Amino acid sequence: MADSSRRPARPVLWLLLLLCAVCNAVTSMMGGIATAVSVAAGLAALACGIALVADHRRARSPERTAR
Repeated sequence: MADSSRRPARPVLWLLLLLCAVCNAVTSMMGGIATAVSVAAGLAALACGIALVADHRRARSPERTAR
């Protein structure tokens, strides 16, 4: 079973991923200084996605060994 201390992190990561993706999409349509903000938001979205995948894999690994 997944550790309950990890549970609150998933919704926060999903929210951050959504906010970063929206910010990235909006700022990528603008020019100038918004390019730097778009790149930063894209990298933050990528980091959130990686953290979500890592958390998912970590939560599933005990189930695989129990089979």
